[in-house]
Amino acid sequence: MSEHEILVVEIPEIEKHPDADALGIVNFDGVTIVINDQWKTGDKAVLIPADFIVPAIPAFAFLGDKPKHRRIKPKKLRGVWSEGLLMSLSEL
Repeated sequence: MSEHEILVVEIPEIEKHPDADALGIVNFDGVTIVINDQWKTGDKAVLIPADFIVPAIPAFAFLGDKPKHRRIKPKKLRGVWSEGLLMSLSEL
């Protein structure tokens, strides 16, 4: 059985996305996440790595209502792989 963790993290230095002005790139121990410009270095966030299925609660409604839509999947965003999802503490 593998172990998965959902962590509360502090946003490290944000790298500029090479192909998008409103996106940035952050790394957490080898996990790359593409983020939007709402985040600032030092903010606290919940890091949900790829392959988690998130619960059917209002905070995740944007993903859809079926379990297959609520699985966090790696996704290429403007040429850079994002391997998880960041959510603000206040959203959860």
